[in-house]
Amino acid sequence: MTEPTNRPHKALTAAAVLGLAVLGCSACLIAFGDRPFNGVRVERLEADLNERLPNGSSRADAEAWFARHAVQPGDIFDATNNSKIGLTGTVPNNSLVSNAEIRIELYFSADGKLKDRVVYRHVYTL
Repeated sequence: MTEPTNRPHKALTAAAVLGLAVLGCSACLIAFGDRPFNGVRVERLEADLNERLPNGSSRADAEAWFARHAVQPGDIFDATNNSKIGLTGTVPNNSLVSNAEIRIELYFSADGKLKDRVVYRHVYTL
């Protein structure tokens, strides 16, 4: 086996190896960078919420759903009359490339039945 002895050949080899390393790291970041550390995806969480808490569900059912997902719910208040109109909770959703959380908001009718839900991923920016 012969070793390359000239500098241009060594420099070209080093540049190719460095280029492949950068390309490999970039491919991994693209493929895996936005996967949440806890494995929770907003689409799956929302599908579970829609399946287990249909419209008309009670506040107690909603609190049980939050408990099943280890989320401590908080109350949503109507600012005009200071009445409780819903529940809210957050699920951490950080990944390699983003600091984020999934926010869940459940709104109830005057008779205490679920009437609306909002689920979205909030990404914090610097």
